[in-house]
Amino acid sequence: MAVDPRDELWSAAFDTWYDSYYEEIVSESLIAKWLRLDDITRVAVAVTAGGSAIAGLALWKQPEFAWLWPIIATVGAFLAIVTEKLAVSFKLRDHGDTMRAFSALRIELDTFMYRMRIDPNFDIARFTDELVAFRKRFAESYLRVKSDSLLTTRLQRKCQAELNQRLASEGKLE
Repeated sequence: MAVDPRDELWSAAFDTWYDSYYEEIVSESLIAKWLRLDDITRVAVAVTAGGSAIAGLALWKQPEFAWLWPIIATVGAFLAIVTEKLAVSFKLRDHGDTMRAFSALRIELDTFMYRMRIDPNFDIARFTDELVAFRKRFAESYLRVKSDSLLTTRLQRKCQAELNQRLASEGKLE
């Protein structure tokens, strides 16, 4: 039995769309994790900085809390150093760029697949060329993805499950 090239194009487009969506969700999850660390660090630095030092002095006058201020100040300084050394702001920018690239690709592939549905007799050669261009963009975007210490197997599984749940709720995954 001959394989319909339109079915093969659809399948390849869906796979690229799915992979793009997955990478988008991974980037989104990593941004959330790095933002949490950045937010905690900013609060800790703000609490222990300049004007907030007065609050620390107030704690020094309370003998039962005198031990607390050095710990708060040390944690704040430690978080500031760690955040700087881990280049959190660069990671946030990189993951944001990655998320936007895969999101744009996913949306364009969505439109591409709608066009396939609207015209089931679409021109195979033209759509093959378009799909090849999408695959090339996917590969280029994927090659720009930077490794990240927060991207664990557990997070990957969580992102995969989230994607499958989103697609199932939209009726796009059987």
